[in-house]
Amino acid sequence: MSFTTLDGNDDGDDDGGGDDNGGDDNGNDDNGNDDNGGNDEPEMLLPEVLTSVVTEIDITSAVCGGEVVSDGGAAVTMRGVCWSTSQNPTIDSKHTEDGYGTGVFVSNLPNLAMNTTYYIRAYATNEVGTAYPNLP
Repeated sequence: MSFTTLDGNDDGDDDGGGDDNGGDDNGNDDNGNDDNGGNDEPEMLLPEVLTSVVTEIDITSAVCGGEVVSDGGAAVTMRGVCWSTSQNPTIDSKHTEDGYGTGVFVSNLPNLAMNTTYYIRAYATNEVGTAYPNLP
């Protein structure tokens, strides 16, 4: 069996940085005020997660994992890896559930078939949704 980890560091999201028209793309003026009636609560985002290298490849199992490097401002309630024989697996595919919070985690992938290519990537879920590493 072989594995292709799907990972990247570019979140593909506009950084919300300011423009030259007296404010930024998030509705904030140059004084740090926003348009939500003075409520300056930080915006919650998807978590940021990275996929580890697949190791300990056996006849029908392997070990992988990842790292949740940012919770996006909301608690990470589930993390793990998902895998499939099709590209871009999601938690609707086979997946592990390896705890919660930020930091490094290890996942055991059971019941794998010999002579099969698997695509694997980490995921992390918070109240905003489920995030996966983006492709480079």
